[in-house]
Amino acid sequence: MARKSLDFDPKYRDIILQGKKIATIRKGRKKFMEGEIVNITFGGKKCCKARILRVRYMKYGELNEGDAIADGFKSLRELQRELEKFYGELKKDDLVTQIVFEIIK
Repeated sequence: MARKSLDFDPKYRDIILQGKKIATIRKGRKKFMEGEIVNITFGGKKCCKARILRVRYMKYGELNEGDAIADGFKSLRELQRELEKFYGELKKDDLVTQIVFEIIK
């Protein structure tokens, strides 16, 4: 079976590889499992592998400052702006998935 991937905009490459972005928020319920090994891709191009450390489902309105920091942002508002740029308008009750990961060699 093919390994799942987490694809990122190439602008996040450096902060992911430096360990400054250790999480991602995705709209909807994403099926990843703790301990699963996934490919990290940037614009569809494979870069490295990561281990999923935690998967958390929540409503968009439940995101907090700590979630934003783990995602590589300086504030919750900055994270929200980026998510809305990517997904369009999000409502407080929209389901999101937080995927916490670590890069592995």
